[in-house]
Amino acid sequence: MERSIGIATIGAAFVSKKIEALGKRVTLNIWDTDGSEQYQPLTKIYYRGARAAILCYDLTERTSFDKIRYWVGELQENEQPTETKSRGAYAIPPASASASGPG
Repeated sequence: MERSIGIATIGAAFVSKKIEALGKRVTLNIWDTDGSEQYQPLTKIYYRGARAAILCYDLTERTSFDKIRYWVGELQENEQPTETKSRGAYAIPPASASASGPG
């Protein structure tokens, strides 16, 4: 389930893993649709029956953060009760990538 830092999702990615949580064996399904609008019609398939959701956004992109409200609303409207958490992330580009910092 490891993923390299700095590699963007192209299209959609999926991984499934069985874990133990609160003394119960559960299946953790992780879908990454890269936030593209073209995948929005498909997303209900991804979260159908979900008991929880973690919504991730890019700390360097304000629009990414702004879309969190939309996704929280989608989950609450379609999959109640769903526990929803939001988390920001910032991927540090690999040393070989060209990047310029402030100043």
